[in-house]
Amino acid sequence: MERFSQNWENPAELKAMAKQVVDRLRISNQVWVATVLLESNGEPTNSTRLECLRDITRAILGVTEGDLVVLFPGMWFNAGHDPASTLYPWIEESVRGILPEEPRRVVVCVGADGRESRDQIAVAVAREGIIALGRKFHPQENERGYVILAKDYRTLEEGKPRVFPLGDRQFFLCACYDSHAIAQGLVPKPHAGRFVVLTLVHLFLPKGEGLSGVRYYATYGFAGASRAWDCPVFGSAVFRRRKVRDWPSGVVWVSGSKSTRDWSYAENGIQPANELRLEVPEGEVVVRLFRLLDV
Repeated sequence: MERFSQNWENPAELKAMAKQVVDRLRISNQVWVATVLLESNGEPTNSTRLECLRDITRAILGVTEGDLVVLFPGMWFNAGHDPASTLYPWIEESVRGILPEEPRRVVVCVGADGRESRDQIAVAVAREGIIALGRKFHPQENERGYVILAKDYRTLEEGKPRVFPLGDRQFFLCACYDSHAIAQGLVPKPHAGRFVVLTLVHLFLPKGEGLSGVRYYATYGFAGASRAWDCPVFGSAVFRRRKVRDWPSGVVWVSGSKSTRDWSYAENGIQPANELRLEVPEGEVVVRLFRLLDV
């Protein structure tokens, strides 16, 4: 137990001591979500992406306190013709080595594709190793019959659940288009617990080249899921030869019964507390830091 020598009759000292205690409690109860948005102009390899992940994670650790989720995009790592599962041991060993020991708890979420993107997996790694895996269960129309899907959102992947706890929250992993299933009411709202949806989006291409619907994703995926579950939704993505600009990587629905069709970015109920910009070999990374203390 700490002992204090302050003058108990001095209101200024009492106020300062109370603020110190409150600040410590805020740090100990605080959970951060860092969304990693990559403006890519190069051709990555798993090795270059791993070095990038290490540099980004260390930079985020240096400017935050308390528990932390670092959210990387889908297909951050790619097994090519092989199953995505062949990457799991390598991802586990590579990521866990850069994470701090207790008491701070940090979870890195990263996308792994395999079998020419027939496997699309969200992987969550903590200090003890892989704690959650989420295989895509809700495809886009042009993926039906090609992507190897989980039976449903409750299906275990390699014996691991899709949901992991951190602080007083439960984090639900979505592999790319899965958050649209929540928005469409295909995944029931949990009856108990404080949930956060994490969406690992693959990439957005320049307009006119397909896969370019940044606003569609934010509106019908993120905002729609937040409206359906009344919880924060966060996403990360690769922006190939284009800028992130004002794309919201964190969304909290505060627009009541309004249709998501009429929602605008200005109505978003959460904004980042801080933003980092980092130069990497593949381009530039925008990291947005969100605090979950008050949402």
